[in-house]
Order: sequence, then structure tokens, then C-alpha cells
Amino acid sequence: MAKTILAAGRRFGRFAVLLLLPPVAIIMTVWFSLMEEHLGWFLASAFVVLPIVMITIAFLVGMLFAGFWRKKIRGVSRSEAPGLWSAWESVAGSAVARKTTIVLDDRPNASVAVERTLLGFGQHYILDVGIPLLAVTDKQAMFAILKHENGHLLNKDVNGSLRLAELDRTFDFVFDFAPPDSSISGRLLFTLLGGLSQSFERETMRLSRDAEIKADRQAASGGRAEDAAQALLLLSASIEFLEETVYEPLRHELMGAMSPPTPPLKRVSAAAVKLHDAELLNSYAQKAWAAPVDEHSSHPSCAQRLSALGYEECFPIKPVATSALALLEDGFAQRTIAALDEAWTNRVADQLQW
Repeated sequence: MAKTILAAGRRFGRFAVLLLLPPVAIIMTVWFSLMEEHLGWFLASAFVVLPIVMITIAFLVGMLFAGFWRKKIRGVSRSEAPGLWSAWESVAGSAVARKTTIVLDDRPNASVAVERTLLGFGQHYILDVGIPLLAVTDKQAMFAILKHENGHLLNKDVNGSLRLAELDRTFDFVFDFAPPDSSISGRLLFTLLGGLSQSFERETMRLSRDAEIKADRQAASGGRAEDAAQALLLLSASIEFLEETVYEPLRHELMGAMSPPTPPLKRVSAAAVKLHDAELLNSYAQKAWAAPVDEHSSHPSCAQRLSALGYEECFPIKPVATSALALLEDGFAQRTIAALDEAWTNRVADQLQW
């Protein structure tokens, strides 16, 4: 059963739930036929048939509305991030840019998501760009990174349009409607699909890793293979460095903290300057290259991704001269850093009180 559902999800995505309609229609036909001659059986079987019908309706609603863009997310304006908007428009085109909201956050990453509009048939794009990512890359590297994210859109494999992920979000919608711990319908469905979650996770991870390789190749298209490889290794090296010098020490401090420690972006700003040392940067590039493959990760290893671009050995990279924070309006980067650090500090303070 799990293999059948996975195969249907890979092929049809959220529309795989339409395959439920024929068997449910047969069940309903047989059930109504009991009404005249076997009223007792009709009433007794209602406890099984009605939950099935309700779950089916929830699936159909989820098919339309799971992942629906429920509220407008405030992003950065063109005046606040003129360079970033210009780069995204250059990469993705004006039609996609018009339907995009760019959000800055405190993660050392970039991602793009698709939210559905117009009863699930329209699309709106959310481009998340981390301040740490801007701090450790330059304009050329960010251009390659944005090409990678646009590659996900072109390949239709972002979370939300990847077909299996679409079906998974539909399941989430149904369980929101019928929680397994408080409804008979939800408990029944959860029991039937209990063994499916791990299969879903494994297959989604595999498809996600494949999607990253395809997006890397998209970023390398048009004669930009060297730029894509340089950006990938620069980012991988920088993340290794930030993990070792910023995030791991911060997690350690939080374990015994009585009050919020120095917030992450303030640490990142101070640490990023050290990456101007070419020897230090390339030592972390070697670490990133040598990092083992994590089968539980949604991303391939650095070496796997570079190998897919034709690079079988680690190569030297140059330090960033001017960071991609220059893509933001003067002063806006510092205000954003301060706001994100303040939000982090307040959140940690609330957690420590408990």
C-alpha cells in the first residue's frame, strides 16, 4: 500500500487524492442500497462509512487549500534591497519577480517556496535570504545562489510544488482537520498510514537531494559553471566556519544560560571578517569538501554537488572583497541585523523564563 501511495504521489502530487473517489463512490452506493432492505446494517455501518466520507472530503479540500497563501508576508521593498531585487529580477525574470516576496532572516541559507493562490491553481513565491549568507558571500556568488534557487522554480521541485511534497502537505491538512489523538477518523487514518511516514520521509529526502543537484546544474548553465562551483564551495566553507565558530559555541552557551547570550547575527558580523584570510577560508573549504555524506540530510555533500558539476578535487577560492550586504540599502542591513537579534534575544529570554 505504501509503495502504491508513493508512486501515485510522485506522478500525480496532490491530485492523487482523486483516486479515492471511485472506491468511496462504490462504498456509498453499497451503503445506500442497504437502506431499504437492511436498515439495521445501514445504521450500524454508518459508524464506518461516515468517517470515510468525511476524510475523503477533507482530502479534497486539502487538495485545493493545503499550502494556500493564507496571509500576506511582509518582505523587503525594492528601496530597502535594490541590489537584491535587481539580481533576482535579472535571474528569474520580471514576471516571476512581480509574484515574489523577498524575506530576510537570520539563517545562513537561501531558499525559495511556492505558496498556492486562486484555489490552489495560482502561485506566489517566497524567497528567503539569510543575513549570514549575505555577510559571507559577494555579489557574484549571490547571483549564482539566486540562479540555483530559480533553478528549483524552473525544475518545479521546490517544497510545495514537488509532487510528493504536495501530497504530504495534503495529509497534514487532513490531520489538522481530524487530529489522530482526538478524533476517530483521524486515528483510523493515522493507523492505516502509520507505516507510510518513514517511507515518505526517505523518498522526499532522496528527491530533495536530486533536486539540489539539478538546481546546481541550472545555476551552472549558460557558461557559468565556474561561478556556480566557486559560489558553492565559498558557501560550504563559510557555513563550516560559522558552525564551528558561531553556532556550536552559541548552542553550548544556551545550555546553561541564565540570561540571553550575545545574539547570533552580532557574532556572525564579527566572525565573517576573519574569512578575509585566504588561508583560513581555504582550510574550511577543505573541511567542507571532506564532510561525510549524510543520508538523513535533504542536501548532498559539498563533494557530491561539486562532482556533479565536473569538479573531482577541491580547488582554491578567493576571499570576499565586498560582501553581498552591499545589495541592501545603506543602513538597512544594520537595522535588520539589530531587529533580528532583538527578536532572537526576546524569544530566548521568554524560553529561559520557563
